[in-house]
Amino acid sequence: MRLAAVLCALLPVLLATPAVAAACPKWSKVKAFRGSADTAFDGTATGSDNNGGTVTVGLDRAGSVTIDLGGRIPKSGSAMTEFLGGTGGGILRVDDTYTDANGGSSTTGRQTADGPGVTDGVSNLAFLVLSPSSCTYQLHIAFGVKTTSTGDWPTSPDPGAGGIAITPVRHIPSNLKLFGTADVQAYYDGCAGSAPHGGCYEFTGLRGGYEWAQEFDTLKTCGSVVASACSPEGQEGTATFSWSISPSTPPKKKKHK
Repeated sequence: MRLAAVLCALLPVLLATPAVAAACPKWSKVKAFRGSADTAFDGTATGSDNNGGTVTVGLDRAGSVTIDLGGRIPKSGSAMTEFLGGTGGGILRVDDTYTDANGGSSTTGRQTADGPGVTDGVSNLAFLVLSPSSCTYQLHIAFGVKTTSTGDWPTSPDPGAGGIAITPVRHIPSNLKLFGTADVQAYYDGCAGSAPHGGCYEFTGLRGGYEWAQEFDTLKTCGSVVASACSPEGQEGTATFSWSISPSTPPKKKKHK
């Protein structure tokens, strides 16, 4: 699923959060939120290779990104507000593995990364929604990193790995410093676009090609590399998501004499 489309689909869901009367701090003068986040997910899926062998795919992804939310809608006031921006910097690590064991032979592959996240304006979108009526917030980030694939599979890999992470709905503290850690449900398709109250994580590729994440999902839901007799999409593991962002105001302009 394209990350930009996911973000567009999710905004109306967040804005539809039920209203609950509550005293809440004001953010009318806040122009931006900045900070960082850490995510971690690992899991293994095994199934038939449809030729008498067994395929195993392991996803191991973790790292940190910086968050810069420098745009806001509306521009002022403390009504329902969206702070918009993206992720970047940090270090994202990937160590995904593939094995197809058939008799005495096997096919193996590996996808790795250890570097900063991409900042292409699509794979790294992020936003924060502040809801004064319920005095709650929910942060949504997307991130991706270019990877290197080695071995015999896949022959034409998606050249990257990505993810989407959504915090649980949390109360807005009086100092507007938003931070926390949560274990959230992980999905291949089913997290983004729904913004569940308890938060979630979605593992993805970076482009529209055949992703390692997609092979993992097929094995999880179908028990085979062939997508037939598959179970409905659902939770495929648990991820850890930590975040810390605070209000940030631009520096005052120096007066020139």
